Amino acid sequence: VTITDTTDCPTYTDAMWDTPCSKYFKFSQMKYKPVANPEANLTPAQIACNWQKLCRNILDPLVDAGFKITISSGYRTPAFDKSLGAKNSIGDHPCGRAVDIQILGQGDPAEKAKGLFKHIGKNMNGSFSQLIYEGRWVHAAHGGNSPESVSVLVARNGTAPYQQVGGLS
Repeated sequence: VTITDTTDCPTYTDAMWDTPCSKYFKFSQMKYKPVANPEANLTPAQIACNWQKLCRNILDPLVDAGFKITISSGYRTPAFDKSLGAKNSIGDHPCGRAVDIQILGQGDPAEKAKGLFKHIGKNMNGSFSQLIYEGRWVHAAHGGNSPESVSVLVARNGTAPYQQVGGLS
């Protein structure tokens, strides 16, 4: 697990919870206040810094490009992530480095997510460390611990195996 460089981030405290961390997003949009993640060797301030970098490098450019997005899952506490089946707490969500996003408004959620996935893949290469189309939403990570990848989630007969479609260089 890499240690977060916090030189370009303010020192986060819970008093900053409802304050902006980027052009369009607040720390509170992480969904949970950051807590120490000993397994990943991260402090709450480092996790908040990771979130801030994700907002600046992934989410803000999407809003600038005209996407009306909502966050369905941002930061997850280690305990919450494990309750979802995670084997450890070093994944991108409990380190503040990943977000699951959807596009607001009418229309087929899967088609809107597909368009978002394609936009990020085509226009934001270098900004994400992982990009996954999950059907009705897109998972994106910035500076993450997961293997660098671009993946597509394909549902067949009630299962959803990941298919690797190319690595990042």
